[in-house]
Amino acid sequence: KGEWEKRGGLSTCICFSLQGGVDNEVALTAYITIALLEIPLSVTHLVVRNALFCLETAAEEKENHIYTKALMAYAFALAGKEEKRKALLSSLEKEAVKKDGSVHWQRPGKEPEADLPYYHYRAPSA
Repeated sequence: KGEWEKRGGLSTCICFSLQGGVDNEVALTAYITIALLEIPLSVTHLVVRNALFCLETAAEEKENHIYTKALMAYAFALAGKEEKRKALLSSLEKEAVKKDGSVHWQRPGKEPEADLPYYHYRAPSA
């Protein structure tokens, strides 16, 4: 299959706080693929090849969270898949919020809090 599934007992093996928000199988697959490519395992290695196939399928078929898109873009960059990387980065660029000289990404449906003089709104992490 090539995609890693998130299971209840997995948290005993992986520190989720180090994953920066991995909350679904596609993001987990991208996260693990990045680790394998940074070892470095070859893109022709069976496990890596299957994982990249799953990520390519997910990138084309699913509506992905911005953090998942960023992880997939990095995995594709490490794998030398420039077209996939460019497509994901272009998608991220379109979703970027550019305001007052800064760039950030906002969770869907989350509105910024009131901009009060004594409170400076901080963008939520992706």
